[in-house]
Amino acid sequence: TQWSFPSDHAAVAEASSLVLGSLFPDARQALAALAADAAESRVWAGRAFRSDVEAGRSVGRAVAVRAIARAALDNAVGRRRSGAAVDQEIPGGW
Repeated sequence: TQWSFPSDHAAVAEASSLVLGSLFPDARQALAALAADAAESRVWAGRAFRSDVEAGRSVGRAVAVRAIARAALDNAVGRRRSGAAVDQEIPGGW
């Protein structure tokens, strides 16, 4: 019997591409393609089942959504503390 778990490679690739894509929108498609290739490489190499990869990508998406939301919240709080208008862009902010 072979064990099956969500692919950590797929999770990290998916989360990274989504977080970086939120910071660099022009690179979003290229990052997504790289993440898909990284995830699929586990299936191609026979190291993971397709279901492991899909589960890993789902985990990665959930992590990215939370990370992006937290960064936006932290940025808004930082703007309020600095006295900047909440809708004013802060260099290096999300």
